[in-house]
Order: sequence, then structure tokens, then C-alpha cells
Amino acid sequence: MLLDQLSKMISDKSYVVGAVASGLSIAIPEWIFVNQNWTMYHSIAIAIFTATLILDQITGRRLAKLSDIVNKTSSTMIDSLFRDMAMYLVVAIAYGLDWLIGSGSIIFVFAVASLSYHTFYSFLANAVVLGWGKNFPIWAFKWLSDEIKTKAKKYFKDATIITELDIILNQNKKD
Repeated sequence: MLLDQLSKMISDKSYVVGAVASGLSIAIPEWIFVNQNWTMYHSIAIAIFTATLILDQITGRRLAKLSDIVNKTSSTMIDSLFRDMAMYLVVAIAYGLDWLIGSGSIIFVFAVASLSYHTFYSFLANAVVLGWGKNFPIWAFKWLSDEIKTKAKKYFKDATIITELDIILNQNKKD
């Protein structure tokens, strides 16, 4: 399950966001080099990460409830909770590595930013498949098109959703 998440992060380029965020964090010396202990910056990063996980859980549960493919069992929810706990464990390990090798918070920021981006990407795709896409700018559809199609196929037998999304995306490519 964790390997599946890591492979998805490679395909959606989450590691790039993590690398950029950790690189940018070097510009904040007090956050990186002064204190090896937990700071407010760490708490804010974890709060943002937690918020993205909650948003993804909400939209994912809604999709599963509407799905004609995904089993509506408690094991599906338990699996997603284990996935989320594994992501928190990765973040904890990253913080521990920073603390052990004295690298400030570079590894921590990389892990939190990558996982937050990956989870937010999943949330947006879920929201579009749910039909909430009208509330997002159209460039987000282009950015998410592969993930949207994957989610639509995962949750619904009917290809109407996928076809409608393809029409919207193709119309906007012509514009």
C-alpha cells in the first residue's frame, strides 16, 4: 500500500514540490539551522498536511459511497486510515533523520511538502469526479486529467463521466 502511494507520488511529480519546498526552506535560517527541536513551523506544516488528508478522506469517502465498483465496507476505510498513518510515520522518520544528522528540517520539509502535494492532488481529482469541478479553474482539469480519468475508472463502471471530462478538456485545448 505504501509502495503504491510512493509510485503514485513519482507519477504525479510530488517529489518535485517537496524538493522545491525544502530548497526554499533554506532561505529561512532560523527554521532550518538554529533549532533542532520542534517549532511552530513544524506544527503549521503538520496542520497543513492533516488538512489535506482530511479533505482527501472526505472526497474519497463520498466517491466510495457513490461508487458502483468500490466495496462499501469498513475495510476500505481502514485501509485508507492505515495509508494515512503510514504517511505520518514517513514524516516522523524524516523529522528523526533531520534531528539525528543535524540537517535542520530539510528532510522533514521535503517529506511533508511532497505528501501534502500528493494528497491535495488526489483531493482535487476526487472533487472533479464528484462534479465539484465547476468550482475550480479550468487549468486544474488539464493539470489533473490523468488522475481524474484514473479515479473515474476506479469508482464508476459508466464511462459517461470520463467522456464528459474528455470533452471539457479537449474544448479548452482548442481555446
